[in-house]
Amino acid sequence: MSVMMNENFSNQFKIRSSIIKAIVDNEEQYVETLKFIAKVMKTDLENCAEKIEYEVNDGHVRAVFGNITDLLEVHGARLNALRNEIQVVEKQAVNEDVVIFGGNSNIGEFFVKSRTTFSLYEVYCSNYNRAENVTKDLLEMPSLESVFESWNTSSHISLEKMGGLKILQFYLKTPLNYLCKTNVLLKALAVFTAITNSDLSDVISAYTITYATIMSIETTTRLQCLQEAYRIFDQLQQEWDNAGLCNKQGFLTKRGGNVKSWKIRWFTLRSNELKYFDEPVDEKALNTLDVCQCKCVCDTDNRMKPNCFGLVFDDRTYFIYATNQSEKVEWMNLLSWKIYMRQTPEEKARLALSIPALGHTTTVLDLLKVRLKSKRGATAILTSSPYKKQLAATNRSQCAVSGNSSKTSSSKKRSMKKAKVSRSSMQQKDTVDESDNNVDAECFYCNKMYSKSSEIDGWIQCSKCMRWAHEACSGCNEEDDNFICELCF
Repeated sequence: MSVMMNENFSNQFKIRSSIIKAIVDNEEQYVETLKFIAKVMKTDLENCAEKIEYEVNDGHVRAVFGNITDLLEVHGARLNALRNEIQVVEKQAVNEDVVIFGGNSNIGEFFVKSRTTFSLYEVYCSNYNRAENVTKDLLEMPSLESVFESWNTSSHISLEKMGGLKILQFYLKTPLNYLCKTNVLLKALAVFTAITNSDLSDVISAYTITYATIMSIETTTRLQCLQEAYRIFDQLQQEWDNAGLCNKQGFLTKRGGNVKSWKIRWFTLRSNELKYFDEPVDEKALNTLDVCQCKCVCDTDNRMKPNCFGLVFDDRTYFIYATNQSEKVEWMNLLSWKIYMRQTPEEKARLALSIPALGHTTTVLDLLKVRLKSKRGATAILTSSPYKKQLAATNRSQCAVSGNSSKTSSSKKRSMKKAKVSRSSMQQKDTVDESDNNVDAECFYCNKMYSKSSEIDGWIQCSKCMRWAHEACSGCNEEDDNFICELCF
């Protein structure tokens, strides 16, 4: 099915729809592959086992194919149910028909309800190593060469796509590839599902379920399958870039670099360039940030500056806040996604295996954790200068309410001493902590631990809340007389 889209739908909704379509396509292709394995390959070998001229026997067949027939039965029923769940939303736009594939469907809820079917993969994965060994024996049987050749001719997958594997080896690995690809697609779906969407929590649960299932795959094989699965991100990203779906614009309030004042700016995100202007009509940007140079996007939300987040660069951290939680999360997700996409499929696969599901990281998995905490709220459309004036008035009223508690006089700030330390003094702190509660220090910007940081990393302590951070993350320099973190400022 072709998908036609126009501006009546948000880019986030369009991306969600394209991911759902990829999930359905993946399920359809997988069912076709299972049919070929169970009804052609398994049947042929069972027939050969009944004939004396073939070396293969029933034990070989059972060892190779395991519970593949059960998988076909389950996924055949699941595909039919999935097709019923997916609803094509048709809306009439000006001068054209617009079709969005499954954007409003509860795909996460569907996977959660069918979670018991994933138990079949624990059986298949536990038998996979044995099946591989038996497959090698079958491939060395001269009597089966004509059978293998007939499979190559009738297969719907070309030999080039098999990556050098023999056809029987390739097809037996398909269920493992399906698991990893489904897990990867659900991760992307969680990132691009709005926090106002009731399906979000189920999408995250479905991702967790599939993540737990792929952990039953042997480590080396799991890494290979994940590397192949993560290549779909590059394909999807190319489609989204061609359609301009990963672009975004709107008003945000940014803190200055030298003068720590907050000013409303018009931000535009195109490809990997984040620009901000004084007004939307301005042609010349006040500054252009290369997202490829951004280390991470950190959540710096607090009572004084709600909906605030930070862009951490080597030389400075840019603090920005949005008008509401929904807008903040959408900006954070899109920027973090672009940072995440700098990694190769191999790096993404290794990252997925090195951290627990939904762990606290600075990449896409971190977004899933942030989104679980997010409060629901409507997203405003920020497109005009009148809105900027209204936004400025709102900011001033909020400052007036919290002024007494949030303002710190310049003289008081000057009297505060910056708690800047070398690694040796930091080690002294660790010694005290270990004698007390064996606690390690954590950078509250990027969440990386002191014990895992580089020897050359400088650390700094907020003189108010006494928490620690990397100097690079905090944006401080040698000339600073004091350091007060964003949460205390």
